[in-house]
Amino acid sequence: MSSIALMLAGLAQAAAPAAPSHANHAGHAQHSQHTQSARMSSASTTIGDLFANPAARAIVERRLPQLSAHPQFGLAQGMTLRAVQPHSAGMITDAILAQIDADLAALPSG
Repeated sequence: MSSIALMLAGLAQAAAPAAPSHANHAGHAQHSQHTQSARMSSASTTIGDLFANPAARAIVERRLPQLSAHPQFGLAQGMTLRAVQPHSAGMITDAILAQIDADLAALPSG
């Protein structure tokens, strides 16, 4: 089993009950505005929000190219990269997260 499959299998077991979808979230516009104006990071921004921002998505895909290609990728949308890290079988390292955070910090804010 590939390390990404192991990671996502661990996520399925570790994930809390699913968060409500943004489609049903009354404050989604406010949430999106806050997310875009706040600094993004591997510890505070969900993977779903990172992938909703084209510049942030490009950063994550450059550092973790195999992440979004996995068929079970959707399981991680409501989690941060830091939260996924312990379940990644070593695929998501502190060094990679530091690189992602440095790249995200260089993006212009909101």
